[in-house]
Amino acid sequence: MKKIALALVFALSFGIAREYSLDSGWNLLGAVEDFKVESISSDAEAILTYENGEWGSMESGLVEIKKAQGFWFYPKSGVSKISTEVADTKSYILYSPMQETKTYLIDEEKNIVHTWQSSYKPGLAVYMLEDGSIIRAGNINNSYFGKIGGAGGVIERISKDGEVEATYRLSDEKYLQHHDLEPLPNGNVLLIAWEKISREDALANGRSQELLDESGELWSDIIREVNLQSGEVVWEWRVWDHVSSDAQKREKVYIDFVGDKKDLRDWNHINGISYNSEQDLILLSVKNFDEFWVINHSDSSSGILYRYGNPKAVGGSDQKSFFGLHDARWVDSDTITLFNNGTPKDRAYSSVEIYDLPFVDGLFSQEDSELMWSYEADDLYSVSISGATLLPNGNMLITEGEDGRIFEVDMDKNTLWEYSAGGSVFKVEYYNIFN
Repeated sequence: MKKIALALVFALSFGIAREYSLDSGWNLLGAVEDFKVESISSDAEAILTYENGEWGSMESGLVEIKKAQGFWFYPKSGVSKISTEVADTKSYILYSPMQETKTYLIDEEKNIVHTWQSSYKPGLAVYMLEDGSIIRAGNINNSYFGKIGGAGGVIERISKDGEVEATYRLSDEKYLQHHDLEPLPNGNVLLIAWEKISREDALANGRSQELLDESGELWSDIIREVNLQSGEVVWEWRVWDHVSSDAQKREKVYIDFVGDKKDLRDWNHINGISYNSEQDLILLSVKNFDEFWVINHSDSSSGILYRYGNPKAVGGSDQKSFFGLHDARWVDSDTITLFNNGTPKDRAYSSVEIYDLPFVDGLFSQEDSELMWSYEADDLYSVSISGATLLPNGNMLITEGEDGRIFEVDMDKNTLWEYSAGGSVFKVEYYNIFN
């Protein structure tokens, strides 16, 4: 796969639409390796694209940057100057310290511009909606599951004025909401929850006796779409519906897989969820498998559409790429970012990574994902929590969760600023508007 310079690819891959007026004549902007650009003449009303190895054009008076086959194409008119500056907008960062019941919004000057109060410490994620309300998971200390990292149990919608407008609980002896969630365009919310599987059910489905701990329980993850107002479960995908005793079935979850953490109960430990509305796909960070998975939101009966990170999870023997990942999130349909935590035993440092996925014409191949960019530093290491977000300006916003360190780096890996949240933070979210 031919690559355009990373600074150009990722500076514009956050879905920013820019428009330019054209004169006659075309060129390709940016340095492209091993790719011959030939002069193409055209009139003033055309869009230059590259599809399946052929040049084409569409009539239009204005031009929007296009992506095709992994390349970004920039319209250019002769020697005319084209501005690629992003319109001046405000920047806000939302976060909820792990030991507090309050959520904070800070601006680009790192001033606190708003707070929301809850009765619960995080459980764990928080997101802001267009009206200034937040969707926040809280930890209600479920006694059936005990003290476990990421535990939640309740999701609240809290208005800008601090009113709890909706509450959804998933916390009993069998189920417990945990870690991340994702507000959807239709107003519903995707959540992650543990589902307790009995010893009898686990053994009947092929789990080996020696791979059950003294409790005999197996915690299998589920993904639910819920309506917070009504409490209705709109959609559900259960890991347990897709288990198999055949390790090499990539669309299935191998029933006897145990990751390097050797956790026999918290088997999957899905800690991140991201929704792609264009393709109706869900991206999952599966920490204890050291993989990310892609599943189909349109069909809960389908298994894993694509997975990457740990060949041993599918019966292979090659070395894994991830060491306790968090916060895999979509940039577009074939690009994701993630935080690769590292472990004291295998890799005592963290990294933030961008991957190109083998997604072509609406389908995944089973080829490996390609690492496009990675950030590492001597002072970046968080064994748990943490996250990263690609910003509209092309830089990376990083949360070093355990220390509560929030900072921005550019694609040349220069640190632009840092901020301390004053305690551990699951991850942060970026917004350019606050109503």
